[in-house]
Amino acid sequence: MNNLTIDSEQVKTFFNTLWPDQEHGFLSISSDNSPVGLSSKFFSHPLKMDLLINAIQRWSARNVWFTIGLFGKRPDKGRGRASDVAASPGFVSDIDCRGGVHNEKNLPTREEALNLINEFPFKASLLIWSGGGFQVYHLFDDPWIFETEDQLEKAKDLSRRWQKFILSRGKEKGWKLDSVGSVEHLFRVPGTYNHKGSPVPVEILEVNNEQRF
Repeated sequence: MNNLTIDSEQVKTFFNTLWPDQEHGFLSISSDNSPVGLSSKFFSHPLKMDLLINAIQRWSARNVWFTIGLFGKRPDKGRGRASDVAASPGFVSDIDCRGGVHNEKNLPTREEALNLINEFPFKASLLIWSGGGFQVYHLFDDPWIFETEDQLEKAKDLSRRWQKFILSRGKEKGWKLDSVGSVEHLFRVPGTYNHKGSPVPVEILEVNNEQRF
């Protein structure tokens, strides 16, 4: 387990797609550090990819996540709160699949999940295999920078509405999908591994830069 090698090119591609030309703010990366809980590190934009990749490589034997929202400043403690978020790259949906690390019967198969994704009204900007399901990114043309608290609240509301739409489409098919719309939600980093069972690579399946909103 300790000699796993992360895919540094996937890490670079992912964060460069998520935050192109970002000049300000902090990216939060977290890993599970039992029994202590989460350990988090913060990287200022513009990202120094060598430092980011070295840190993730040191955590290669753990689950590694990042916070979807960008922090305006380094949080005083913990991994940061919703009120600390200063920007969002877009909306994400998470569709777990039956089999592998998930045994629940009320989940779609991998093929069924892909069919659902293809029914979305907008094509994904990024499609990620998390090791147990699909994470579907719909990215903005430019990151949404929150200059006021009202803008942050509007982003939260729109994200909740998008989640409600996704969950309702799953419910129509008899599936119970997770709501992942919080602006500080954690998502797996492509290029790392899902360690819920035997290590499974977290991978970028599609990058569609022309599909931004």
